[in-house]
Amino acid sequence: MHIRPGKQVKTAAALSVLLTAAVFSQAARAEENAASSGADASYASVSEAEEADAASEVIEPAAAGADAASAAAADISSGEDASAAETVPTELDGGNFEDGISILTFNAINEQEQLYVENEWNFIDSSLDVSGGISDNATGRLADIRDSGVLTVATEPYFAPQEFIDGMLTGNDRFVGADMELARRIAERMGVQLKIVPLDFTKVLTATAAGTYDLAISALAYTPLRASTLTLSKGYYFEEGNAQTGLLIREEDAQAIKSIDDLAGKDIAAQKGSLQEMLIVEHVTNYHQFRRLPSVLDVYEALSAGEIDAAASDIDAAERYIENNPGCGLVLLEGVAFSLEEPFKGDRIAAKKGEGELISFVNGVIDEVLAADEYNAWYKKYSDYAARLGL
Repeated sequence: MHIRPGKQVKTAAALSVLLTAAVFSQAARAEENAASSGADASYASVSEAEEADAASEVIEPAAAGADAASAAAADISSGEDASAAETVPTELDGGNFEDGISILTFNAINEQEQLYVENEWNFIDSSLDVSGGISDNATGRLADIRDSGVLTVATEPYFAPQEFIDGMLTGNDRFVGADMELARRIAERMGVQLKIVPLDFTKVLTATAAGTYDLAISALAYTPLRASTLTLSKGYYFEEGNAQTGLLIREEDAQAIKSIDDLAGKDIAAQKGSLQEMLIVEHVTNYHQFRRLPSVLDVYEALSAGEIDAAASDIDAAERYIENNPGCGLVLLEGVAFSLEEPFKGDRIAAKKGEGELISFVNGVIDEVLAADEYNAWYKKYSDYAARLGL
């Protein structure tokens, strides 16, 4: 299917049709196979050694106890199955009296099954009251985080202004951005320490799905595959207007590439495991080669170097990159944009499938942050910060 210049592609209808077990199963296997091949050698900013170092570092929010965190870094449990959640009495069934004392019997229901279920779009939209931290009655992974005293967060720190690296800083402090502020706030509300683990983007997804880390916070857009393999939060960042994916080309090719039809015989690329990859697979079919690269920066650099002819990118991110790197020689292909319908918009936080209570706690923090308009303030702050770094 070719998309002509000026035509917006709205994918909600297609997504609703494709949300079947078979499609999810095939997509999950494909993403796992892609991840098993390992990160690209060009992914040099965070080495495997740095990943290991980062995994041993913690950030101590004011609300966290130092003693509680020291033993926690050794092992983070994958959590209990939702079916093991405690039952609570919620419905009065009747009663009788013995020696003047009323004895009540209750029909118990599984509270977790009632509260922490995914909606029709396969993400969690319920929220917990987080003002008192993690409840003593918490179950599953949320209880494990409380008991261990550490929240582990996986991220791919190459997507300014949401997550990026300040090379002038060291340790966990070098991971900055609006998403990293959100991660710190979640840990603060939990009353635990924060451990940030930098990974290749595909590893962020697969490691979180496997339960290796508690949360993935990495500007994750909704995709059917992610909804089928991870538990997703409600959206916390919505771009102004209608968030869209576009195509970048080199300025020198602007006369030769004016539409998607002109990509015939050309090489294109997108970040592996990204929403942009999904949209290109769905809507662009006439090309020579489609490369999946580990990071957005790898995609931009491959295009600038002439290794590919076009690159899929979030339009807002692409415009920011071009503005901050005036000599990059890249431009957006005019009149071409792919967009999602309302239920699928917004960046999400992810946890292992089935961890609805944990994500409901995360949603409670998201509610607080959005109510105070803090995320937009962080986004503006780190946009300026990234511009100073040339990102």
